[in-house]
Amino acid sequence: MWNPKVWETILGRQKARELLGLEDETPSEKKEQTTIIVKKRTGTKVEEDADKFDPVKLVEDIITSDYDPRALSLVDDRDLPRPGNPITFLTDPKFMGIKPFPRQLQIASEFWSAYCPYCSDTRFIRKGIQVDTKLDEIWDRMVLYRNGICPKCGKTRAEAIEDGDHNFYGRLVGVAGQRSGKSVFVSMIAAVHTGQFLMLPDIHSMFGLLPSVILHGTFVGLRYTDAVQNLWDPYFDNVTNTPWFKQYIDFLHEEGNRIGKELVKINGSAIAWAHKRMLWAPAGPDKRMLRGRCVTGNTLVSTSRGLIQAKEASKLVGSYVRVAGKDNPIIGHEKQAVRKVVLSTRLENGIRLNTTEDHRIPIYDIDSADFVLKHAEDILGEYAVCQLGGAFPEQLKFSYVETQVPRYIQAYKYIADGHEFTMYSLAEKFNVHPNSVRSHLLRDAFKDGVLNVFRSRDSQGHEQVAKYTVNSKFSLDKYITLRSGVINNKKQGMTIPKEMTPELARLIGYLLSDGWINGSTTYSYWTTSKEKYKDFCKLFKSVFHAPVNKRREGQGYGPDKDKPCYIAEFSYKEVLTFFDYLGVSGKLASTKEIPWCILQAPRSCVLECVSAMLSSDGGLINRSDHVGFYYSSRSKKMVAQLQQLIMRLGYACTRRGGYLKILRYDSVLFLKEYTGLDKRDWRVDSGICAAWSQRGYLAYRIPGTSIYVRSELNKAFGVHVPAEYKRFIDVGIMFSKVVKQRNIGLKKVYDIQIDSEDHLFPANGVLVHNTRIFAAGDEVGWFFGGGDGVKYNWDEVQKALGNSLMTIRPKARQLLHEYPDMPNAIECDISSPSSKLDPIMRAYKQSQGSKVSFGWKYPTWEVNPNIRKEDLAEEFRVNPIEAERDFGANPPFSTDPYIKSPASLVPLFKHEWKNSIRFKGLRFTKDSLGGVVQYPAIEIRNPADAPCCLSLDCGYNCVTGTTLIPTSKGLLYIKDMISADEKSRTLDLICGSHGEAHKAVEVLNKGVKQTYRVVTKSGLTIKATQDHKFLVLRNNQLEYIPLIDLKLGDFLCSNMNQPHRVSKLPLSLSEPTQQVESVSKKGRIYTRTDTTITVPNKPSHMTPSLAYLIGAIVSEGSFNKYQISIANSDPVFLDYISKCSQEVFGLSPKIYTTHKKGDKYKIHNTVGTINKDVYRAYWCNSIIAKWLQELGLKISKGRSFSKKKSIPWSILQADEESQKAFTAAYIEADGSIEEKVKRITIWSSSPAILHEFQCMLQVHGIYSSIGTSNNLVTNSSQHAVRLLDWIRPYLSPRYGSHEICADRTIRCRLPIESRFFRQRSLSYEDYRSGVYNDVLDKIRREDENEYVRITTLLDLGYIYSPIVSIEEYKKTRVFDIRMSDEGEHAFIANGLIVHNCNSFAISLHHWVDEDGEKKIVTSGLLEIIPDPNPIDYVGVYRNVIGPILEAYDVRLVVFDRWQSINLQQQIYQDYGIDALQYSVNMDDFELQRSRIYAGEWLFCGLETRLDDLLELNKNLKDLIDRKPFSHLFLQFLTSKDTGRTVTKGDETTDDLLRACVLGTSIMLDDEYASRFDGSATNMRKKYIGMALGISAARSIGSLSLGSSVGSSGPTASIPGVGCMAFLNTVGTR
Repeated sequence: MWNPKVWETILGRQKARELLGLEDETPSEKKEQTTIIVKKRTGTKVEEDADKFDPVKLVEDIITSDYDPRALSLVDDRDLPRPGNPITFLTDPKFMGIKPFPRQLQIASEFWSAYCPYCSDTRFIRKGIQVDTKLDEIWDRMVLYRNGICPKCGKTRAEAIEDGDHNFYGRLVGVAGQRSGKSVFVSMIAAVHTGQFLMLPDIHSMFGLLPSVILHGTFVGLRYTDAVQNLWDPYFDNVTNTPWFKQYIDFLHEEGNRIGKELVKINGSAIAWAHKRMLWAPAGPDKRMLRGRCVTGNTLVSTSRGLIQAKEASKLVGSYVRVAGKDNPIIGHEKQAVRKVVLSTRLENGIRLNTTEDHRIPIYDIDSADFVLKHAEDILGEYAVCQLGGAFPEQLKFSYVETQVPRYIQAYKYIADGHEFTMYSLAEKFNVHPNSVRSHLLRDAFKDGVLNVFRSRDSQGHEQVAKYTVNSKFSLDKYITLRSGVINNKKQGMTIPKEMTPELARLIGYLLSDGWINGSTTYSYWTTSKEKYKDFCKLFKSVFHAPVNKRREGQGYGPDKDKPCYIAEFSYKEVLTFFDYLGVSGKLASTKEIPWCILQAPRSCVLECVSAMLSSDGGLINRSDHVGFYYSSRSKKMVAQLQQLIMRLGYACTRRGGYLKILRYDSVLFLKEYTGLDKRDWRVDSGICAAWSQRGYLAYRIPGTSIYVRSELNKAFGVHVPAEYKRFIDVGIMFSKVVKQRNIGLKKVYDIQIDSEDHLFPANGVLVHNTRIFAAGDEVGWFFGGGDGVKYNWDEVQKALGNSLMTIRPKARQLLHEYPDMPNAIECDISSPSSKLDPIMRAYKQSQGSKVSFGWKYPTWEVNPNIRKEDLAEEFRVNPIEAERDFGANPPFSTDPYIKSPASLVPLFKHEWKNSIRFKGLRFTKDSLGGVVQYPAIEIRNPADAPCCLSLDCGYNCVTGTTLIPTSKGLLYIKDMISADEKSRTLDLICGSHGEAHKAVEVLNKGVKQTYRVVTKSGLTIKATQDHKFLVLRNNQLEYIPLIDLKLGDFLCSNMNQPHRVSKLPLSLSEPTQQVESVSKKGRIYTRTDTTITVPNKPSHMTPSLAYLIGAIVSEGSFNKYQISIANSDPVFLDYISKCSQEVFGLSPKIYTTHKKGDKYKIHNTVGTINKDVYRAYWCNSIIAKWLQELGLKISKGRSFSKKKSIPWSILQADEESQKAFTAAYIEADGSIEEKVKRITIWSSSPAILHEFQCMLQVHGIYSSIGTSNNLVTNSSQHAVRLLDWIRPYLSPRYGSHEICADRTIRCRLPIESRFFRQRSLSYEDYRSGVYNDVLDKIRREDENEYVRITTLLDLGYIYSPIVSIEEYKKTRVFDIRMSDEGEHAFIANGLIVHNCNSFAISLHHWVDEDGEKKIVTSGLLEIIPDPNPIDYVGVYRNVIGPILEAYDVRLVVFDRWQSINLQQQIYQDYGIDALQYSVNMDDFELQRSRIYAGEWLFCGLETRLDDLLELNKNLKDLIDRKPFSHLFLQFLTSKDTGRTVTKGDETTDDLLRACVLGTSIMLDDEYASRFDGSATNMRKKYIGMALGISAARSIGSLSLGSSVGSSGPTASIPGVGCMAFLNTVGTR
């Protein structure tokens, strides 16, 4: 510490050694010890053993080393020089002797608050220092603190921080140009920080840390090598080659030799200061030291809000945990993206804790009599620390009464207030179908005629939606009151409690122990104690103000079967529903659990519930094996929860199975608080409280001693407590030995962040630990989550680093008053920027005005005095934008932006012009499957009558061409569904997500786009764009999620109910021609010109025999233009093939033996012996060979041909019988039917064949998985039986007798989670066979909602496969299917259910004369985003596009050439308007860019302040949400110019930009420009021409719909179009 006490300064090193009785070393010994210090570095290489050094292993060694703090306390470094200030430490030649740049000195002094603001020239230091300022001038105007105290005025650093003249910064954010010395600057700060912590006397005790905690200093780069070269190397040189560190390292070696410890371990890859427990090392962004340590979701965390499960983030964050009497807030909660291996740990007292293997748990070390941190996997046999006591909430209020009001009551209250409504508006408000409004919500009101109806027609005579109001002569108040009686029973005066009370808690305690609460219509309480029976009835009436429904007597049970049993029953629906809300229903004796309302109740309520439970199923006993309270139950989970509650009350207890015991001494204490009715029968006598035997109190002892954790026991037994053990006495902890551990597999895990000194929190009653003193990130601006940058997300890395720094930061600030020069735990993020939206720029903006983060931003020439701006003139000349980014620290909005400078755009946005399209809100309806869809309502301002143009553009949410789609014509590759002119080849029926058929309007070619590959555990693989949506089972709910938001472990859905309605495939084979026959003779091919080839039969349709023959050729055959051959060792198989050939072609092959058993063979330099005879079937017929090619078979070419095989199109599109025959032939040749292991396997070295087989079998309800050994395996014995029965009619005699018996242990388990059964314990086979009927009936009785959820998922019949890989694939041509709006916008692609959903962006343009020049003006913008619900395309057409077409004189409709051709016909049919397909290209983008630079394209005013847009001072969503012109302004600056096209930029979209370019390009086209000049209609006023463009693209964030600011003149509301035809075209992805 830099502020030592007087006696420590006077004592000195020499005196200390004398007092310790140690002899001083001789000079020769010192010299010998100092010669072996450091392995020198040269660049990034290290001498000798550097490559053997593992920093992660070093951490493990330190944790598990023989750590002796008493020995290390002898290390006295007070004689070493102390600088008194970090700036002095950096610059003084006695210490580091580094001469920083003036700007670096300015930043460092401010960041460290190293100078006195009262005595220094603060204005000069903060504003006046320039790059060429002399250091002497800075020293003259800066008064540095000495040990945190100003030598002039005597004020401390802590006072300046309290006054606000300095800040106690914990994060440094630096944005600087390249070659500015920023990385070297971070290494200087890191070295000084190392010295600061080395000079602290006892870091762990000072910060309240466990002695075994490792303090990390971490350097993170884009890659590990970047972290080493840019940050670690200069830091390593500073630490090993500067004077003070050399002296300090020499000293540690001397001390280490003296005490026999290695105090410092230095290697090129890490530096470990063992005496301070510090480790400094570089790391990549995915190194182990950055990983989180987690617990499972059902772990109970003791907080101020009660016992809360670790997965409940909303309840945990904001509460606090109490550890050792201190309240520490929970500041963070994170669910890990993937499941992790979990270790279940059981303690001797019965507590179980499930954590990841690397979770650190404090363990009591007997040798050192102190706590040490160990990984969970290393604590078997150790003593864990259990906490007694905890914080309780003051009250627990229920939201039940407010939230449970039925919707029809809410609806009547809504209309009684005088609201005018339509059927659709009321349905939207209460989220029901419009038909339910009349049939349910307002049934009686319609029946009695108390509603007035108003009907109207529009200007065209179309009837509008009827509007309703309440008849003024009829009051609904009485009716509402009457119907409200369901909730508040006036007849009996029943009330529902609004908060938890001791009476209600006691009532719940009785029900948990002796209640019948299985979810039926009647609950009851059974007891043989008349006193408890009366108490229960009294409690019920006091809580609900109503008596129990029925009282009766019955026969006793258990030990009291001869006594009468008293039964209290109640069946009030309101009470049962309330108990269900509390979690006290739906339980049998073995499945009961303590509900959340008790776990999170105040202390008095918990005490009442526990007392009631103990008095019912427990008691107080005095036996040889136990003296004290006990409790017993069939529900082990409830007993485990009860143990947590009792320990939280402050009483120690143990558990074994369903039996719980409160320890002897704690039973005495608990008896004082116990409120059970039998308390008066239990006397506090010698049997319960006398300390006559120490045996009954062994559990209270500190391990390895005879000392008790209770001071009263130490006094009673006369135990002397040494000083080092007093900190364990009466602090609310117990010790319990870890007796068992087991791996329970992959589980969902959660990480909890605590703002405390030790970062401990009680999990299931056991203290667990979640430290880092320094972290640095290099080139943070170039971390990206995807794209062309490094594939690491800096936000995740920074969060991992920041959480670990929180351990030190709060305590460091508390210590400022005692130690004014106290260092903080700091994070240094440094980088040159890549764009205004990159991570470093976002961090810099967040640091502005912050008191914890110090941000600075300078160009290179303002930091490095050796580089002038003039020196970079050539870089600025060649590429000024990149030079400004790389050296000026002034990045563009995006890399390679479409518009490079905002200065070109600002004058074009006229603030006096307002958006002419106003967004009024969203309207919700339901599609044919009951799903909620949405469309916007708009209002058009000042509708123009000038000629207009409408244009559409489509987004790119697509799949690749090799995606298989099940259709009414079989399995088709999506690329084959497009004809040569890129129009839809046919309107196929696509199997929807529910197995039904839906019409596909057309297939769209979307061009070349970047794609990503998703692979599931079963091997299903799909390649799609990042916006394509998949049906995912996540959190027990089915939802459509875009590919970009998918996570590893998400379950993708496959439909097993796909109908196969394919008829026999007609074949159009070529006519046989006169050809010569090629024959084989002695291994050579000869041509015989005198032979004419004939084929008796020409197949006209695909038949099973032909399919069987094709299956044999694909598996075991080969052919060329003239001949076909099939080789196999089974003559029966070849005879069957011969029969099929005779049936199909009227020809039989020649069958002969090619190899004999024992013959030698040589294949690809491999020599072997044949163990079976090999036969060959041979056709020498060029006509058959040609027909096979026409059927989709490939000619055998090359050695690797087998890897390129695929199932022919004629089989994929064949009828079911033909596919059966093909599969049978292939399995006989290259498959196996394994009766013992109950599976069928298909082998192939071709990935395409396995993929096609998997999709084909799935169509027929057979589920399989692709293995890692080039095979396809059925997933369960049931599917193996199904496949065998499916192909059995076409198997040859050798396989016809095979049988596979279904096995219940080999099932496809479903990932459906529920509290009623173990995860993945369900299977469709058992469900369909009725195995679950009893379980489902029980669930229905106990929890109707859970029953509906489970059965709905089971009835769907989906198969769920978790994602195991998501990776970037390549840029390739992609396609999409546009579904009819009559059905569901979902189809099956490669066996997975995917969805189509797009957004639109609409823009309006017109011509204007300005200073005699014609310019284009964009006067209106609107964005329509499918978030949160998909878009109702019919609603968009009728309520958005239709009103615009009616409001404007549209002369031409233009849409992207990939869009629907049917849209062209639909618009012409409805409105008589011509339509045109057009797609913008790079020339169009170039043209419009030139018009912007020339000032010939104008826009309406920005809805956001210009400064906020330019500096991005706010959240991006806040800047653009419903601000379309502001969004367009950013899209001009963020969209990327790739040279070949313009695409969306990082974290942004390009939909509005493409819409505007599409519309204005048509306006400037010579062929169509005359349509917009207005001459034909003679209505040319202000507007000469207009275009409207619509674009589809994915939006960032949430809804971003266009809106307007202000109004210009009167507005006109555009009514809906009633006569519009049903739109089949809009709504593609």
